[in-house]
Amino acid sequence: MNRTNPPEAETEIRAYTPEEQFSIIEACLFAAGHPLTYARLAEVLGITPAACADVVEKMAVVYNNADAFPQRHSPHPLSRILPARDAGGVGG
Repeated sequence: MNRTNPPEAETEIRAYTPEEQFSIIEACLFAAGHPLTYARLAEVLGITPAACADVVEKMAVVYNNADAFPQRHSPHPLSRILPARDAGGVGG
């Protein structure tokens, strides 16, 4: 039987919008159910850990705005991110 390999699929690399980055980080933190490192989140987003930390800082401003989530009763989603210095943590 002569099998040929399928042609390589072309992968398109695109940057996520800030809104998409927020949504992806929220989804990762919710789905994981445990803290994740900036490095792990950055890997998912296709950015550097430093850039991920910048995104998270922007998210914190939004989350810390009392008017943004007046009925929030669950723990802050960003509390599930381990500091960059904790490289040995889950997801790192």
